[in-house]
Amino acid sequence: MQRLPASALLLGGVACASEGQPQATADAVDPELTGCYDVTVGEWVVESRPLFSLRRVPVPSERGDSTDYEIPPRIEFAGPRDPPSSGTAVVVPEGALPSVHRYTGGEITGDSLDLWFSTGYAGVTARLVRSGDDWVGTARTFIDISPYTVHARPITLTPTACDSSPPVSIDEMRPALARSVELEDGSVITLGEALPEPLETEPESTRHAGTDSIVTPPQDWQLVTGRTRGLFSATDSVAVLLNQSQEVTGVRLLFPGADAFEVLDARLRGVYGEARWSDGARSRFENRITLLRLHRRASGGAEILLY
Repeated sequence: MQRLPASALLLGGVACASEGQPQATADAVDPELTGCYDVTVGEWVVESRPLFSLRRVPVPSERGDSTDYEIPPRIEFAGPRDPPSSGTAVVVPEGALPSVHRYTGGEITGDSLDLWFSTGYAGVTARLVRSGDDWVGTARTFIDISPYTVHARPITLTPTACDSSPPVSIDEMRPALARSVELEDGSVITLGEALPEPLETEPESTRHAGTDSIVTPPQDWQLVTGRTRGLFSATDSVAVLLNQSQEVTGVRLLFPGADAFEVLDARLRGVYGEARWSDGARSRFENRITLLRLHRRASGGAEILLY
């Protein structure tokens, strides 16, 4: 499957406002986007499908990957996006149910508000106009396989206080996968946060990683000095992947022992239930913001990758 740049997807996915939507006047549009909004949506309908489609594509609510097309129930316009991008950053306020999208944003275009939520290969765009204090319009799906069926649904953004209780809490996300790894010295490595100050790291060489890792090189993994305890106890090696802001975006754990995969698989299922996918040598657990993969290493032992 060809992967298109996110910018191409976002530009290609934005559709025009539907006829019959409430129209706005120029002085009704804010010069910049700020504050929090609760998002309500209607039912999906098929807006268009390829002329020579060989199969029926169900609406997202019938699909296992429907989260690709779900906008968070609460969003916040959080100031200008990082250059060279234009528009306003869209984030999910703390405590609210997040979405799976890596690329999000909003921008005023004329008297309309354009929104986009993209995983990098699929997602939702929306065009809205003012209706009183609300923004109303239509959300549409897109994917990087062309031609594709377009699903559409009505969408409304209603202003709300950012410190009010969100319509859907992050606590309702299932399964509630671990996003932290605890070391024997009490240090905690957490996805999305900087490494604790006392931890020491060193660049990982190929001989550390081995040849049967599920991590695809080249990636600048850093070995961490220390061993784990708790859910991820008994590691042989701990490594982290950091972004440009030195925040942890990945944790890789290697476990020794011929029965390591079976032990870890049973441990994870005891905590999280059945895996999203498993074939006896690999198991995958995931929710909207976290991916946990367990892999049997051909050279012996097992590997856990937490993203």
